[in-house]
Amino acid sequence: MIVWLGRMSTRNTVQSGASLAATWCRDQSIRPVLKFIRENYADSNLALDEIASFVGYTKTYLAKKFRTAVGLSVHRYLMRYRIYEAKSLLRYTEKPIKEVALLTGFKTIHHFTRVFSDFEQIPPGKWRQWEGAAGRKGITISPSFENTDMTQGERRPVDIITANGRTVPLCACPQVVRYS
Repeated sequence: MIVWLGRMSTRNTVQSGASLAATWCRDQSIRPVLKFIRENYADSNLALDEIASFVGYTKTYLAKKFRTAVGLSVHRYLMRYRIYEAKSLLRYTEKPIKEVALLTGFKTIHHFTRVFSDFEQIPPGKWRQWEGAAGRKGITISPSFENTDMTQGERRPVDIITANGRTVPLCACPQVVRYS
């Protein structure tokens, strides 16, 4: 069982890399391109030329085929995937933003900040603070946690989450998403 505590957002944010590929790919011949991007996104020199030569298409043909199948240009998809990976590094590590930018294939922190802000409407430093304030870091599950079905009308407050040294009742915490 995984318990996830975080702020729900209505912003237009980047989807996970797996869901990007699974949801948007309607053409089986594009799957190797998506896999290639996932495996090589950290290469700051990755471009349409290299991707096209990998799959054996011309740049023009790949660009057209990819846009038809995925709904985005190859470059836009690559940027979305890089931002998805950067968000993971920002959320779960303490690496400096410059290092995150370099690890995710951006040549400069300025370009990274501009692209990140374009997708998330907030700079990466502020996004990291916002995520930290949401309580994702340092969450532990209380030993008294019970996996009860709250949809059947039984809404008894069970202390399940200890965040920042405080125990929070389940019913007071609507942001909890439980997977079983």
